[in-house]
Amino acid sequence: MLRFRAPPTVSGDYVPPPSKSYTHRALVAAALADGESLIVNALRSDDTLMTMRALRSLGARMIRRGSIVMVRPGRLRAPGDVIHCGASGTTLRFMISVASLTDGGYSVLTGTRRLRERPVGPLLDSLSQLGVEATSTRGNGLPPVIVRGGGLRGGTASLRAEESSQYVSSILLAAPRSAAGVELEVRGIVSRTYVDATLVVMEAFGARPERAGYDRFSVEPTGYRGARFAVPGDYSSASYFMGLVAAVGGILTVRGLGSMPQADSAILGILERMGARVRLDGSTGDVVVESSGALRGGEFDLRDSPDLLPIVAALGALAQGRTRITGIAHTRLKESDRPAAMAEELSKLGARVWWGEGHLEVEGPVAPPEGPPPVLSDHGDHRIFMALAILSAALRGRAALAPSSSYRKSYPGFLEDLRELGVDIY
Repeated sequence: MLRFRAPPTVSGDYVPPPSKSYTHRALVAAALADGESLIVNALRSDDTLMTMRALRSLGARMIRRGSIVMVRPGRLRAPGDVIHCGASGTTLRFMISVASLTDGGYSVLTGTRRLRERPVGPLLDSLSQLGVEATSTRGNGLPPVIVRGGGLRGGTASLRAEESSQYVSSILLAAPRSAAGVELEVRGIVSRTYVDATLVVMEAFGARPERAGYDRFSVEPTGYRGARFAVPGDYSSASYFMGLVAAVGGILTVRGLGSMPQADSAILGILERMGARVRLDGSTGDVVVESSGALRGGEFDLRDSPDLLPIVAALGALAQGRTRITGIAHTRLKESDRPAAMAEELSKLGARVWWGEGHLEVEGPVAPPEGPPPVLSDHGDHRIFMALAILSAALRGRAALAPSSSYRKSYPGFLEDLRELGVDIY
């Protein structure tokens, strides 16, 4: 078992890992570009390695030198084997559209058991309107998926995106390589800021997407050109360390987050409403979080920042009063059923928890039962592991966590960075 114990206060400088979202997107755009690209400060994690391997299997050449990835595009071709996307939903969904751009043949995409439970049906339906033959092997809108190459014809399509904005990003990323351009009408979109990130990357590589809010997108068949792209620090990863200092007290300077749109920058406003003091330097993107360690509950809509659910729920268990989290129906389709998983684990600590299809409520602060510390499970979910580790640290080891390597999916250095800030792991 793993137990975590925070020091009396947390202070210092902290540099989060590179953004997983931007690394995925930059890799795809670079692989589809004309000319060589350099991706600087690229994240090396289980998920981003899956995207690199998938793109290589489709013909892209990639050379990693430390945190820099050199991408030399090649002719896109059908792979010689099944493309296994591991547990990465981003890889799977992006590669479905990319595979349609191969010069012929078929690509088969699959992944772990949980990935094969994550839906892609709306993406397949929309691609069919754009001339792509992409089908679920079981006919149920779930992976494995078979994609016929030969090109993306383009045209006009509609897309339901209430399950995931990754459907939108997948089509947009491939659209500059379509034959006739793409007009995409989107309904019910969640996680909108991730689409903003996609458009930033597309423009950095020379595409010219146009938009009408989040309802309509237009992409001309301009292709991409090689570029140098610097990946910013990851707000998603930083949210755990910001949450730690908010919960136990202290002052933390977070460096390197940059100014590009990131969904989980919403953590700044959430922490302020829970009682921490937050300062953002607009010129550098550096953030300072200062706290006395006294948190209060509140109501938070995470429709556009669903990955914050685990850490906000964990902080709610430490806060005075009730924390209500809404807009989270789509988080049931992540690496785990996150509302159910967090409710189950927080209940082990004596928390009063209520949850339904689109909400989770936690009454804090928790008082773990006497005796041996309860053993919490991450349900195979990297974000739940990291949130529960922060919770255990704030409780000074009165909660244990079953060993897991799930955090490597997005943040391989998570444990080392905790130790750097004085957290004992034993």
